[in-house]
Parts: sequence; C-alpha cells; structure tokens
Amino acid sequence: MPQTCWYETDTTYNNFFSDADIQGYGNMEEIISNVTPLGFSPSRVIVHNVAVVLQKLFSTERLQVFEGRDKSKILNLIVTSLNFWIGELIQSDNFLLGHVVNMLEILVKSGKK
Repeated sequence: MPQTCWYETDTTYNNFFSDADIQGYGNMEEIISNVTPLGFSPSRVIVHNVAVVLQKLFSTERLQVFEGRDKSKILNLIVTSLNFWIGELIQSDNFLLGHVVNMLEILVKSGKK
C-alpha cells in the first residue's frame, strides 16, 4: 500500500492553508512562487486549495506584482498551471471549474484598467 503524505490526507491542514488571511501578507511573489507548483499535484484536495489561494490572491486587487520583466517567471508558472487545469482536470471537476473561471475573469478585468 503506497504511503500518503500528511498534507494529502489531513483536511485540517488543507482547510487552514486555504482559509489563511493572505491579504495582510506583504510578499505576494513569495506566496505565488511557493503555492502555484502545488497545483500540479495528483491530489485533488491540494489542487483545490491552490485554486482557492490563487483566487484570493487575485481578488486582493494587488495584481501589480505581475508588472515588470522580472516577474514573467511567476506569470508563466500561473499560466502553465491554469493551462494544465483546463486541459487535464476541469472537465470532471466543477469546483475547480468555478475557481478557474473566476480567476480568468479577474485577470481579464485587471488588464482592461
């Protein structure tokens, strides 16, 4: 029987991470660069929590973190994860579908300002 990690089975930790107050945290780049790679996890619970955290980050109206040439790696990572979710996971996951649609809507509206 394969072993699972604590973060794949313990919903207490998963709920804690997704419910964290990220608006008061100053370094969004650090959050994004540390959380986004978890979106490629085989665990749906982890992917769902990453989607919730990213949506919260995008809804804080601090999207200027993506401005500038040196920020392109973070933006590419997010676009790659969204592409993966849309191409591989979204067809069978309504929870993820809702969050991806909301994130894309926020990103599109932020580009029109």
